[in-house]
Amino acid sequence: MAFFSSIEQWLHKHTYTGNKSLAQAQLQQTKARILLSCASLLYVVFHGEYFQLYKFEALSFFATYFILNSVALLKLQQRPFRVLGSLLYPLLDVSVVNFGMLIDGG
Repeated sequence: MAFFSSIEQWLHKHTYTGNKSLAQAQLQQTKARILLSCASLLYVVFHGEYFQLYKFEALSFFATYFILNSVALLKLQQRPFRVLGSLLYPLLDVSVVNFGMLIDGG
């Protein structure tokens, strides 16, 4: 557990972009995730080759992704992600992109 706390301290101390704190940068990234996921869903709905076959899965996956990012948006206003959140959200992004590519036909 000391390993995670040392990584968390490093993240909070050394991750600043310009005049933005880590929480502000993560808040901006989460807003971008929500907007880009909405645009991506619209694209897949209109142009995805396999959307009709996987409509339920795609909409369920999008709803889960949207809810998780909305909750993150609320929590980030109080404090930045911990180490687990900093690692899991990028992995979630990759899984969403992969699923979208499958529905779009590769």
